[in-house]
Amino acid sequence: MPCSLGGFILYAPYKIKTLKHHGEYPLGKRVFKKLLRDIIENAASESYDVQNNHIVVMHAGGKIIGFAIFTLRAKEVVVLPYPYGTVGDFCILPKYRRKGFGRRLYAYVESIFIENGVQVVFLYPDPVTGTSFWEAMGYVDTGLNKGVGRYLVYKRHLIVTENTPQIDCALSALASDTDFCTVNPYNKHQLKELYPIWLNYWHETIESHESRRKIKKRLINRVRFARKTPKNHFNALYYKGKIIGFSWFGVYSGNKDMNDNKEYGYILEYAISPQFRRKGFGTAMNEETERCLLRDGVSCVYLTPDATTGLPFWKAMGYTDSGIKTHGEQKALYVKAIYKEQVLPI
Repeated sequence: MPCSLGGFILYAPYKIKTLKHHGEYPLGKRVFKKLLRDIIENAASESYDVQNNHIVVMHAGGKIIGFAIFTLRAKEVVVLPYPYGTVGDFCILPKYRRKGFGRRLYAYVESIFIENGVQVVFLYPDPVTGTSFWEAMGYVDTGLNKGVGRYLVYKRHLIVTENTPQIDCALSALASDTDFCTVNPYNKHQLKELYPIWLNYWHETIESHESRRKIKKRLINRVRFARKTPKNHFNALYYKGKIIGFSWFGVYSGNKDMNDNKEYGYILEYAISPQFRRKGFGTAMNEETERCLLRDGVSCVYLTPDATTGLPFWKAMGYTDSGIKTHGEQKALYVKAIYKEQVLPI
């Protein structure tokens, strides 16, 4: 894609709208001008995998009216033991939409997939192209990410083989009504939905007469800290598209309470919305929390039970009194050893 004014005018609005849809920070056009230039320069470099990664543009009347960025062999959309392709970005200028240009551009993209033996393609329908376009192109909703209610995954089998039923079966096993997702400090919709659960947790756990504004600020500060800190997570538990709980946890080392320099997991704050308690969601969220900590490389997790979750819950999760108390508040530290075979996805 030439780094021209026409290419930039098309690329920047598309990326800004898509990022806002996914709750990312609404970066300015200048950022995307540099990003576009970086994409072009990377594609022209010797290290660029031209056999796997493709950037194509559509011209009409001497100007760029659309583009597509796609990959023949990918692994970032879903975890499957089968190869698949992905369409990353796909856009047509507004004045050229609903005139067949998008269909023609996709037909070209699909021909490259088929020429290279790609059996199945996955993508995230963005707000610019929309789900209706991809459904018209033969894509269907996989059911993945239904829990979070956004970022739905669509698929299309281009070549039917003996692996096709196995791929569909593997996808069905991954589909769930629940999802465990990172909270984005720039996603106002997500924070607004999370705030009532956070406020209830704060009043249940901490005897405080702070204003709602200050309590909300505490939430935002935690989410921002988790976003910028390696191996620190503030995640929300979704059920059928709605947030019903959250878990703030991370990896730490050099704990003065334990006189230990080894890395360990620590669950700092944890809550399920009252109407969803005693229904297995707390257990499911704990399993997902432990899975994240395992991926971060720890095998031991600590916490201090609070009034919201309660000691009986954590004992049921396998936590035991370590015999160590925290400095200052002198709260009992509970500990659990975690192993890969113990933790399965929700």
